[in-house]
Amino acid sequence: MSTFIHHELFLLLRTIAVGAVLLLCYDLLAAFRNVFAHSDKAVGTEDILYWLCCAFFVFSEIYRSNEGILRFFMVLGFLSGAYICHRILGDIFVKCCTKFMEIPVIII
Repeated sequence: MSTFIHHELFLLLRTIAVGAVLLLCYDLLAAFRNVFAHSDKAVGTEDILYWLCCAFFVFSEIYRSNEGILRFFMVLGFLSGAYICHRILGDIFVKCCTKFMEIPVIII
């Protein structure tokens, strides 16, 4: 295979991994919300900050890895990485993180 194809395959794998990491970060935020009660305004503010951070992170990844050129398979990679991670780890990760975050709260 040519070097270009290797670069594109690596880029696809990288976008799948980034999509999974972004979903795990949101699941971590969901676990934090399970431990500490939030008002609707606080949840909305957290969501806006999360999505702004995601947008900057995805932009920097696209800029760094592909010189700012957005390809359709990259969008599919982000979405499929998040979907696969949600199907495999989603509920288990939130439950484990919630239990882990509850330990200091129970001690205090």
